[in-house]
Amino acid sequence: MPGRPVVATSGDGSLSGSTIRFYVLPDILMGDLVADSAGAFAGDIPVPAGIAPGARTLQMNGYAPDGSVRSLSIGILVKAAGGVAVSKKRASVFFAPMSAKISEEGMAVLRRMIKATGTDATMTRVVGFVRATGANDNDDSLSTARAAAVKAALRSL
Repeated sequence: MPGRPVVATSGDGSLSGSTIRFYVLPDILMGDLVADSAGAFAGDIPVPAGIAPGARTLQMNGYAPDGSVRSLSIGILVKAAGGVAVSKKRASVFFAPMSAKISEEGMAVLRRMIKATGTDATMTRVVGFVRATGANDNDDSLSTARAAAVKAALRSL
């Protein structure tokens, strides 16, 4: 339907060929997207008519490559005209090999992010990442430590 509001979304890291389902909580199904062979997805999900204006939660449910459930929830604002406003900012903080210590350059990235976001942020998603070394326990713990370091730094700023 022309002019109907949509949620534009994209992502990666999903199980190849799996369905990613989108809801406005608690129980309004918006639609589905299917991950491609690389686990990536992208598309527009129509916003259903009749959602009352106000703060709501948009939830995405799917599967990780290992088959485990992956779920992400973000705060959204449904406007009186039926539109949904979500502002997304993205930044990357790089670490020295095998380290979870944030450099001054990394702190500068976080400061710029906070300045660009202002006081309107309702949710921040921090994802830790490491290149695979073959030492899975270390890879997982370092990734978690990096995400925790960024979270702590954001709270301190």
